[in-house]
Amino acid sequence: MTFEEMKDYVDKSLEAYPDSITNLFLTGGECMLLKKEVGKIISYAQSKGLKSAIVSNAYWATDYDKAYRTLKRLKNKGLTSVCFSTGEDHNRYVPWRNVRHAAVAAARLGIDTELRVEYQFMFSEIARELNADDEVMELVNQHKLKFVNSCWIKYNNKGKKTRNFKTELVDYKEKLPCDFLFRDIIINPYGEVYACCGIGVSHIPQMRLGNIHQEPIRTIYERAFEDVLKIWLYTEGPQSVLAFVKQKTGQKFSWHTRHNCDICRTIFIDKSILPILRDHVMEAVNLPLLFYHCKAKAENERRTK
Repeated sequence: MTFEEMKDYVDKSLEAYPDSITNLFLTGGECMLLKKEVGKIISYAQSKGLKSAIVSNAYWATDYDKAYRTLKRLKNKGLTSVCFSTGEDHNRYVPWRNVRHAAVAAARLGIDTELRVEYQFMFSEIARELNADDEVMELVNQHKLKFVNSCWIKYNNKGKKTRNFKTELVDYKEKLPCDFLFRDIIINPYGEVYACCGIGVSHIPQMRLGNIHQEPIRTIYERAFEDVLKIWLYTEGPQSVLAFVKQKTGQKFSWHTRHNCDICRTIFIDKSILPILRDHVMEAVNLPLLFYHCKAKAENERRTK
C-alpha cells in the first residue's frame, strides 16, 4: 500500500464526512511494514487536523533504544496513540519483549499507550511476566500505560496449518452488544470497505460493504445502516441473535466460546441461521431498531460534548 493510496483514502473519507472524522487508525496485518510511508501518512493526517494511531505487533522494536527512536520520530510527525499486541500465538513469531520495549518507550514519550496480551488459558505466562515487570507496572500505576488482557480466538487461514493450541473454554453467557459496528470507516489496501474491524471480518462476505474504487464512500458506508441484522448485532449482540434462533427452532449452539466475534462469525458461517432470520425478520426487527435509536442518540451526545 503506497502513501498516495492511503492519502486518497483519507481524502475521500474527509470529503464525505468533513465534520465527524477525527482520527486515523493504521492497523493490519502489520502497518509498520510500510516503514517510511507510515510517517508520511501520519504527518499528512496531522495536516488535516486528524489524530493518528497505530496497531502493531512491535516486530521492529528489537531493543528499547530502537523502539524509543522509532516512536519518537512518529510522535514528532503527529502520532498520538498506539496499541501493541502479544500473546502465545504472537510470541511464536515476534518475541513478547519487543512489545514490552515498544509499550514502555511509547508511554515514556507521552503517547497514549495500550498493551494488549491475548490469552488462551485464564491468564497467560506472558501476562505474568509483564505484571512482574517493575517498569511496566510503574507506568500502569501512573496511568501512562493501559494493560489489557483479551482472549485469543482460533480461525484457519486458507493454506495454513491449524494452530493446535490447548484452550480452556469459558462460558460466555453475558449478552454484549457489538461496539465495532457503525463506528469507523474500515478500508483495506484494495479499497474494500468493511462494516466492522472485528477479528475474522475478512472471512465474512456480508461484512464487505463495497469498494471505494467503484462507488462513493458515503454510499458504501451508509449501506450498513440499511441492514437490520447489523443493527441487531450493534444493539443487543450476537448472543441475542442466536437466542432468537434457538427460540424459533430449538436449535442448540455451543455457548462455550472465547469471544463476541466468534459468536458473530457463527451467525454468518452456519448456513442454517440466516434463512431463519430472514423468515422472521418482521418479528425480530422492532426491539433492535428501538435500541438502535436510543444507543445512537446517546453516542451522538457523547461525541458532541
